[in-house]
Order: sequence, then C-alpha cells, then structure tokens
Amino acid sequence: MHLQATGWLLKNDMRAGLRKSFQNKTEHQMVELFDALDSDEPRELVNYFRLFDSDNDLNQGVFAETIRQQHLNEQMAFYQSIEDAILDQVEKNGNDACTPQMLSTAFKKTHPHMSSEEVDVYQRRVFPSKNEKDKGLNSPRFEIDF
Repeated sequence: MHLQATGWLLKNDMRAGLRKSFQNKTEHQMVELFDALDSDEPRELVNYFRLFDSDNDLNQGVFAETIRQQHLNEQMAFYQSIEDAILDQVEKNGNDACTPQMLSTAFKKTHPHMSSEEVDVYQRRVFPSKNEKDKGLNSPRFEIDF
C-alpha cells in the first residue's frame, strides 16, 4: 500500500506524535504546545505544513513560536547548568580558569545521560586540539571587542 503525504493529520494523531517526539518535555510544556496547536488549528483536522508558514513579515503562528521559545529556554537552561557547575568547581577549588577536566566533570554532574562522545564534542569546541586550531577548526565565527 502506498500512502501519499497530504500534510493533514487528525489532531489526536498530532498530539500523540508531539508526545513521542518531545518525550523530555514537562506536562506543562506539552499543554503549552497543545494550546498553541489549538490556537493555530481550532478544528480536529490539522494542516501540518501550515503550522510552519510565515506571513509577509516572516512571523510564524503561535505553535511554531511556542516550539521555538521552548527550545531556546531549554538550551539556555542546558548551558546555564553547566556554567553553574563550573563556577561551583572554581569556587570550591580556588581555580581562576576552567580546565578540560572541570568541563567534563560539569557535564557529568549536570547531564549524566550524555555519552562520552557527546561530551567530547563539547570539549573540543571549548578546548580544540593543536591540529584543529592549525586547520582553523572550532575557531569563532565572529569576535567581540570589549
């Protein structure tokens, strides 16, 4: 059997898909998404593609903006937790700089579910190897002068 993608979904199927895709969200966040979905698509049949359309001013609907805002908040909380863990170590140990070991410890403390490989990716972004530096890898895309 061949199914054709129409872009139309039953709202209950959409909600189930959102729950499956966003398993780490709190119930409050899911309710926010469902309310935003209801705001943009009040009927029981949802035009999935229209949920992400932009108007002439490049604004998107409540649903897309809610997903975007939640993602931003989650990323900010992710990095803030790491920063707080590093600052705790600096204060505890009397260090004046973050070392690779401190960064690794901060990740393990704040995000124990992360694999060693994932932590290594972040580690290399902050502490690139000499080879990566020589190739221009992991260099900042822009500089800020203070």
